[in-house]
Amino acid sequence: MKQPANNYRARIVDLGITIITLLLAAVIINQCLEIYLTGISPENLTQSGVRIHDIFTPEIVAQRAQAIAPFFVMWLIVLMATIIWRVRNPVKAKIPGIPAEYRLILTRARTVENESMQRQVVSRRWFTIALIVILAVCAAMVIVYLADMNHFASRDLEYVMGQMLIHVVPWVSLAFIALFIWEKLCERSMYREIEAAKGAARRDPERDNSPRRPYRSIAVIALYAAAAAFIVMGVLNGGMYDVLVKAINICTECVGLG
Repeated sequence: MKQPANNYRARIVDLGITIITLLLAAVIINQCLEIYLTGISPENLTQSGVRIHDIFTPEIVAQRAQAIAPFFVMWLIVLMATIIWRVRNPVKAKIPGIPAEYRLILTRARTVENESMQRQVVSRRWFTIALIVILAVCAAMVIVYLADMNHFASRDLEYVMGQMLIHVVPWVSLAFIALFIWEKLCERSMYREIEAAKGAARRDPERDNSPRRPYRSIAVIALYAAAAAFIVMGVLNGGMYDVLVKAINICTECVGLG
C-alpha cells in the first residue's frame, strides 16, 4: 500500500511545482511586457519622436529583476525541496501501455457496438466540432490582424513586432490550449468506451474472403521496370547533365553568385 500512496503524493507534488513554475513564468512575462510598454509610451519620446532611452537597458532589466527576485528565490527553494523529496521517496515508473486509440480499435474488432459506446462516439464528434469552431475563430482573428496593412505601416520594427505579438500570441495560445483539452477529452472518452465495451456482446473476427488479385503484383513490377528503363534512357541521352546544370544554376542564384 505504500507505493500507491507515494504515487499519489508524487502527483500532488508535481502539480504543485508545475503551478508555481507557471506563476513564476507569468510574473516574468508580465515584467517583460511592462518594460516594453513603458519603453514605447509617449513619456519615453521626445517631441521629434526619438526615444529618450532604449526599451531594454541593463539598468531597467536589473531593476525589474530585483522586484521579482523573492519569487525566484521561493521557486528555487520549492524546486530543491521537491527534488529532495522525490529522491527520498522514489516512485515506481509505469510501463508504457498501448495508446487508447489502438486499444479502442482492437476492442471494436471483438465487440458489437452498444448504446454506451455510441454515446462516447457522439461525444467525441461534438468535441471535434467545438475544436474546429475554436480553431476557426482563432485563425480568423489572426488573419484579420495580419491582413490589415495599417498595422505594419510604421518603420519602428520593435513597435510593429510587439503589437503583432500582443494581438496574435493570445489567439495562437488559445488554439494550442483548445487542442490540448480536446486531446485529453477524446482520450478520456476512448477509455470510457473501452470500459463500456466490456459489457457488450462479442463477435467473431471477420475473415478476409476477398479473392486474390495477382495482377496487382504484376502491375507493380511493370511500373518499377518502366521507371528503371526511363532512368537509364535519361542517363544515356544526357538528361542527367541537364539536371546537374539546372541544379548548379539554382544553387548559385540562391547565394547571389549567378
